[in-house]
Amino acid sequence: MTRIDRRKLLTTGAFAAAFAGAGMPVGARPKRGGLLRAGVSGGTATDWDARRPWGLAMAVCGAGAVFDTLTEVAPDGSLRGELATRWEALDGATRWALELRRDAMFHNGKPLEATDVIASLALHGPGTAGWAVMRRVASMQPRGRHALDVTLHAPDADFPYLLSDYHLVIYPGDDITGAMAQGIGTGLYRTERLAEGRLEARRVRDHDRGETAGWFDEIEIRALDGHAAQQALANRQVDVIDGEAEARAVSSRIVTGQPYPGVPEQVSLPPFADYVVSAHERLALPRVMGNLWPLDNARLAERWWMA
Repeated sequence: MTRIDRRKLLTTGAFAAAFAGAGMPVGARPKRGGLLRAGVSGGTATDWDARRPWGLAMAVCGAGAVFDTLTEVAPDGSLRGELATRWEALDGATRWALELRRDAMFHNGKPLEATDVIASLALHGPGTAGWAVMRRVASMQPRGRHALDVTLHAPDADFPYLLSDYHLVIYPGDDITGAMAQGIGTGLYRTERLAEGRLEARRVRDHDRGETAGWFDEIEIRALDGHAAQQALANRQVDVIDGEAEARAVSSRIVTGQPYPGVPEQVSLPPFADYVVSAHERLALPRVMGNLWPLDNARLAERWWMA
């Protein structure tokens, strides 16, 4: 039997854990407030249906801001809980016992429960974007309001990593259609407006993550590619883009894309290549950056802050 506790994945000490979990060295205290404007490549959509393939733009807007997954990969590459607080492998990793956050709330005021998780994961049948992960699942059963058991067809020690796939976001189970249309999740940011190619969102007050993430009061994410993104950055219409840019007061960093352990290629943001992240100096970059997916695992709104 293998038991993995979320708390053991973070550094010890409350202060250190808060900042290490956000991808920052202790002592590099960020500033709260402000507006993050990001130009992100990879296409766009007009709803939050995660059964469809999401490009980078929708991954950043969705799993990176408005919605949560059960687990996530931290900036240092370690696995930690997001909506799941603990996971335990049973029967040789054929069965997984998951425990959920008891303080997580959807943006419509509904508390998160195990039935929401099961309904959300069950959406991903054959032909959907999340089927590469969910085809491993034989059954799911709630174990009270805040716990569930997942039985797999075969042992899989990497299953908790697979649950961090950005397609496996969690919706309120009683109105998934409405949640997809309106952007109702448990994430740090509540959708104010979603039009084709643009998301405007505001930080949820008193979110269960407290003061450990989400340094911007507002975020604005636009789907921009190539020259349009470079021009927007040069003209200070956006603060950061995922692409090389030549502009004054801009710093760039190469982020190497590579798969998670055990994650099939079709689950990740293709291709596994080097991405260049460029940002104005007004945006502070953590010293520790995720190197598994571009833009710090699609969670720049949580882990970057205004200088």
